[in-house]
Amino acid sequence: MPAPGKKNPGSAGGLAGGSAPPPPPPPPRTLRQANLPFGTTTSKKAAGPQGRRPAAPPFHPPPGALDLGHGARLLYLPAAIPDADGAILRALETEVEWLQRDVTVWGRTVPQRRLVAYQARPLAQPYSYSGLALPPTPWTPAVATIKAAVEAAAGCAFDTCLLNLYRDGTDAMAWHADGDALYGPPPNTIASASFGAGRAFQLRPTPAGVADGSPAIPASRIELTLGGGDVLLMQGTTQRDWQHAVPPRARVGGVRVNLTFRATAAFKELQRREAGAP
Repeated sequence: MPAPGKKNPGSAGGLAGGSAPPPPPPPPRTLRQANLPFGTTTSKKAAGPQGRRPAAPPFHPPPGALDLGHGARLLYLPAAIPDADGAILRALETEVEWLQRDVTVWGRTVPQRRLVAYQARPLAQPYSYSGLALPPTPWTPAVATIKAAVEAAAGCAFDTCLLNLYRDGTDAMAWHADGDALYGPPPNTIASASFGAGRAFQLRPTPAGVADGSPAIPASRIELTLGGGDVLLMQGTTQRDWQHAVPPRARVGGVRVNLTFRATAAFKELQRREAGAP
């Protein structure tokens, strides 16, 4: 097909005395093209030889509360559970029954890039994701102590904890949101406590979050370095409008353990009945 503006001898525009037809209008932009929080584009000419725009620097929020818009909020509490001597990290490494499991991603079964464990109240349901089902195990002493601390910070109770052990910087977690049906619809509160080596924890708005104007920050990504007893609360609609990830970092050589505390929908309903709520 000739380029726009060039005459084609086999077309009406190429007849003597004729003129080239006007170029067709550009196709409508998709949501992902119209909003570029993910650093992508379909125009290689505009974006460079790889078809990608250079990644904008992430926003590094200060300690405290951060309003993400449309009911999504973060509360960043550095060193909220101090562990300068590493005693909590060592207890977690030795007390918890860590598992190396396979997960199914895009139809492929691969070893998970971290060790995992799942602790919860006795009647809690198993936790399933990426073809992996984790039955609940009892609270160990160190996890129970951390649970009490994060509940005090969050002002609410939790009945499950997913634990991830990153052995070094090659262990990682891909982009996802914790919107599992087990925990009910938003608003929700998720409490994350991290011990050991500091690792980058990133958040980015979902396409739906971009469409409704949720992002209220001056960047396409948020990045925090979490470890050493840091606590992060993700509240409200964060899991609806935002995704998070722990990217690989080749230069990180130390162990990091993250504990993610959540309340199941069944547990929240039980609490409402016990409180006499309708």
